[in-house]
Amino acid sequence: MGLQSGGPRVSIAIMSHSKRAREAAALAGRLDGARVVTDPSPPERQFPLRTAILAWGAAEPGATHHLVVQDDVELSPEFLRRVETGVRLFPDAALTFYANWSSMNGAAIRLAGAAGATWVQEMGTEYFPTLALVLPTKYVGDFVEFATTLSCWWRDDDDVMREFLESRGIEAYVSVPSLVEHCGLESIAGNGDHGERRAAWFTAEPAYDPSHEALAHSIDFCPWLNKCRALVLARTVHNGRQLWIQRPWTDMAAAHGLDARDLRASFDRLTAPSPRLQKTADDLGELFVFSVWLTSYLMGTAVRSGVPLRTLPGFGAPPAAPAIERAGLHTLAVGGCAWMPLPPSLLATYSAETAELTETGFTTGLTG
Repeated sequence: MGLQSGGPRVSIAIMSHSKRAREAAALAGRLDGARVVTDPSPPERQFPLRTAILAWGAAEPGATHHLVVQDDVELSPEFLRRVETGVRLFPDAALTFYANWSSMNGAAIRLAGAAGATWVQEMGTEYFPTLALVLPTKYVGDFVEFATTLSCWWRDDDDVMREFLESRGIEAYVSVPSLVEHCGLESIAGNGDHGERRAAWFTAEPAYDPSHEALAHSIDFCPWLNKCRALVLARTVHNGRQLWIQRPWTDMAAAHGLDARDLRASFDRLTAPSPRLQKTADDLGELFVFSVWLTSYLMGTAVRSGVPLRTLPGFGAPPAAPAIERAGLHTLAVGGCAWMPLPPSLLATYSAETAELTETGFTTGLTG
């Protein structure tokens, strides 16, 4: 993927498994003939970190950046253009183009998108999403050596990438929205017990005017629906680096002058007159249903109060008004019950009701 003369040059590798040769070949055709890398070990001995080491080691001579994409993804038509834009905007950073709908970075994508950002500062705490990731090649050799040392004990590349970026102090940013989506293929990395894995917000259509680029950063509180309950991710600083830690949602409420009892009363006023919403709470659980509404409300509150945005050099400012369609609310409920024994079929039965709760909550929080 050669860019303009004298500018960045991105080499591409597809991290694949011998069982997915067909999918990898099709993906390579969409990625400028990217090199497909598989672990030559017997299938029973293949695991993500071992294959990742080989894929990162496939960076081409002369490349300024190396992109590794896993073989079980759907690409946005905008993908390669956004990769090009990203390496120009953040030439020394790690850039990831996917965040799972249940993850901290997924929560950050939703909030940043609602505020009009096209990139968001990575949350710096949990595993690092490696489904589609770019690194400057000046870091690649160091990562390969770092990961090889750990490969006797660790199997997952996303955990090792987190350790590497943290130990080297490398900045990282996430695209808004996600530009790749999990295809829903059966996991061959032993992650079948993770349930369905999807992006917090993926779109196959252009999400913004290409003349607009903005980074959401230094977010004090990011609402997060996790394991069926509302939490917030609170910004802190450790050894000079920002990261986000889990805190009770009441921390954010207090910081914004909101009373927890008033919020509960507002939810009750919405649901009490509605037999549909009452039944939703009965079947899905009152704590979960309240948390769906509350997380959306706090998102709207955060946007109303002002998510820190920086317009990036050479581009226009964000849209003047926040947009609910950019908030990724459609995945909030399903992502927020990951790892929990709530049957997906039951949740799907109430998709209209959870959509009503998220949209009403966000709009109410936004308008105050």
